[in-house]
Amino acid sequence: MTTGHWSEGYATGATYSHHYFDDLNPLRALFVMLLEGLDGPPPGPCCELGFGQGVSLAMHAAGDSSRRWWGTDFIPEHAAQARRLVDAAGVDALLGDQSFEEFFARGDLPQFAFIALHGVWSWISATNRARIVAFLHRHLLPGGVVYLSFNALPGFAPLLPLRQLMLEHFRLASPTGRPDAARAQAAMAFVQHLLALNPAVLAMSPGIADRLAELAGKSPSYLLHELLNEDWQPMSFAQLASELEPAKLSFVGSSDLHKRFTDVHLSKPQQEQLAQIESWRLRESVRDLMMAQRLRGDYWIRGARPLAHAEVSRRLRETRFVLAMTPRDVPRTVQGRCGSTALAADRLACVFGTLDDAGGPVELGRVLDHTGARGFDPNEVLDIVAALVGMRAIYPAAPASQTEAARLATQRLNSYLVGPHASRADISYLASPLTGGGVPVPVPLQMMLAARAAAPQQPESWADLVWEAMQADGQQMMKGQQRVSDRDTAVATLRPLMQQMQEQALPHLQRLGVTN
Repeated sequence: MTTGHWSEGYATGATYSHHYFDDLNPLRALFVMLLEGLDGPPPGPCCELGFGQGVSLAMHAAGDSSRRWWGTDFIPEHAAQARRLVDAAGVDALLGDQSFEEFFARGDLPQFAFIALHGVWSWISATNRARIVAFLHRHLLPGGVVYLSFNALPGFAPLLPLRQLMLEHFRLASPTGRPDAARAQAAMAFVQHLLALNPAVLAMSPGIADRLAELAGKSPSYLLHELLNEDWQPMSFAQLASELEPAKLSFVGSSDLHKRFTDVHLSKPQQEQLAQIESWRLRESVRDLMMAQRLRGDYWIRGARPLAHAEVSRRLRETRFVLAMTPRDVPRTVQGRCGSTALAADRLACVFGTLDDAGGPVELGRVLDHTGARGFDPNEVLDIVAALVGMRAIYPAAPASQTEAARLATQRLNSYLVGPHASRADISYLASPLTGGGVPVPVPLQMMLAARAAAPQQPESWADLVWEAMQADGQQMMKGQQRVSDRDTAVATLRPLMQQMQEQALPHLQRLGVTN
């Protein structure tokens, strides 16, 4: 953690992870809003505050040319990486490394249709939270939507004393000349040693040792960004809602579609208690307590416009979806703290069959017609579709006009991400013009795509090209527990893997428009 004034107490000793978050995709927000019976984000520009490495922002900017993306992240390395990504995509996005105070003072900010804050709210000062609320008040369009994630107090309350000790050790007991990552690891080792001495707090919070062990398995970068900021503050949902009140926001619901399956998350008595609570602020706070919620991600709207039932039905039927998994790869159950619920196999098979037969995006209306012809309840089918979206087994698909407009930008971005000049080990996602955002593509599959681009008519050479790329990147190859250093052995091991990817994974990436 640096002590310079520009960081305002935020841990800047390590860069943030290169993750993609599709909760920040306006297209996904639109689907969730429809499920709640509300009109979605209006046309207009979008903004991501604290965009990290810029992976989500770049993919969303490439995936929808009609929305210009703005954003800031005050760590210069983050802003530089984000700039490289949007430049590779060739899209018009305005990014910077300004603080929130500097960014909000700009005179050229437009009114935004969608504003995203992931991993920001709980890790900044009260002053900056107030600045964000004022920004939302001034620059969110009527009908505009906000995605905001935060650390919920019930899930983190037992950890707070240990986190405070970690922070004090980081500040006072670790030499300042050491790298921040090493200091973070030393702070973690310190509190682990304290717990090994069997302090009385273990009897009061018996799960705290497991929680700490879980955190100890995280990277030093995670510890720095998540726990070792001066202003880290988990809070209740009610406190969050109170702080957002001046921005005139209304609560929509969770971005986690699996929370719609209340029976697996809450017992019947808990559900009955929640149903009796009239205040939505208190109800959501109680829900977090019941579920020991750690991280919440929610959508909020400024000026909610409820839609008539017939209009909701029409828009849902017109919403397109695209398959992203084979049926055998999809979990058959939705898991929760109170158990699990099985997705009806016959309905699931019918939904997948309809999507698979189409070979591309399919309107929900067509799915409902096919399942309805077999006598299936449309509400049950819609629940299955929502669950599959939550599992990332299917994605809401953009309108055809948006898809065509996005193809060139997503192709350029993907070419950069799988190219020799990019670090594939960092970003395990590629952009899809159909989803308007990113989809997971593991590093080995990205390397196969690079080999395929280099020798499209020679699949027999792909294993050789992948091995050469691994050698150039300094990557090791393992076969069982043994390191493979011999070329012939490596290529022989890679060849069936390349064949499997070509037969199983490649068709889905082509269906998603990730590659031709």
